[in-house]
Amino acid sequence: MLVLLGGLLTASLIWAPAASAHAVLVSSSPVDGARVNTEPAEVRLTFDESVGLIPAAEGVISTTGLRADTGQPQLTAGGTTIALRLRPGLPKGTYSATWRVVSADTHVVSGSITFGIGVSPGAGVTAPADRTRGLDIAADVAQGLVYAGIVALIGVLGAVRLLWPWSQGQRRVRLLAWAGWAALLCGTAGAFLLEGPRAADGSWPAVARFQDAGLTVDSVFGAELLARAALLLAVAPLLTRPGQRALPGRAGNVTRAVAALALLAAVAVTGHAAAGSGAWLAIPAAMLHLAAMAVWLGGLVLLWLVVIPAVRSGSRTLAEARLRPWSVTAYTCVLSLVVTGEYQAARQISPVQALWTTSYGLTLLIKTCLVIGMLATAAVAHRAAVGPAAREAAPLAVARVVRRSARVEACVGRRSWR
Repeated sequence: MLVLLGGLLTASLIWAPAASAHAVLVSSSPVDGARVNTEPAEVRLTFDESVGLIPAAEGVISTTGLRADTGQPQLTAGGTTIALRLRPGLPKGTYSATWRVVSADTHVVSGSITFGIGVSPGAGVTAPADRTRGLDIAADVAQGLVYAGIVALIGVLGAVRLLWPWSQGQRRVRLLAWAGWAALLCGTAGAFLLEGPRAADGSWPAVARFQDAGLTVDSVFGAELLARAALLLAVAPLLTRPGQRALPGRAGNVTRAVAALALLAAVAVTGHAAAGSGAWLAIPAAMLHLAAMAVWLGGLVLLWLVVIPAVRSGSRTLAEARLRPWSVTAYTCVLSLVVTGEYQAARQISPVQALWTTSYGLTLLIKTCLVIGMLATAAVAHRAAVGPAAREAAPLAVARVVRRSARVEACVGRRSWR
């Protein structure tokens, strides 16, 4: 597994195009710091992925405060290039083109370039201070709630259906499922409320007043969030006992599987997977990544809170714990995580230096170390549960080792996918 991880990471860094976690300006016309002797008709800003415009956030201003653009920026080249038309007859001087856009991962990216018309450019216009740091942290917390909700709702119920159907009616399983549903809904609502003020460089009072919510409603991201919220409300009856009794057997399983896939797709399309070339493959890969993460961590939570306690209390046998099938399931999930994770990294990171010079690369390294630690912990539990020594060990001793391992894996796993 470690050899596969290293090989895929190396290959992805060799063949991947240069990219980062957020939208990055890759070229501009005029070039930053250039002197142009002929007044350009427009300023063009090209990014490495499609971006979303924020009203009144892009413009060209001279050092004297003169507004040089017409105030009507246009997106071209599939949303990757911003064209700012300039007014005719601009005087000689230094001009700054500033932007504040929304990248594919909903993070707001800002910056500026400076050029001179008829003169060598001097110092450009100072960009306004960013006031959204607190909102960005809150948005990351909201996204963490979404991931936790996927684990508790889709992962836990998926593991129940696959391995431990006898636990379906237990109170802890129902509470986990409803907690996951609530976390998904709260995370989605939080992202919706925060996106507008973040885009408009607002602060917490703007969130409380629902200011700039129209920016979110009119955006693709806002429509995706509203669709996800509507989907969550639609699947809520499936979690109730009457809803479960109304859809028994194969029809119920198919309906729940379709609902789970729809929720995974609703989360996957709001990230980088839906941006850039190859989205037709990146979105299913992101869905598989989320599903593998959910079933692995959801199964660990079930082992820790439901399965092993039932074995220790004597209400279930060690055979009913199905530790060997769980081991195979967990290994398959890890393999899927590695393959899909490296594919996603290949679309985001290159060259090798990006691993330690960008926040996205450092995050990937930390997650890789956490996964290696979880694999080492799982190996100990695997030997205790299904190895040769497990045949001679007492069931309670095996249960203690597995529960301790599941607790460590689940805690570390939640941190690695925050």
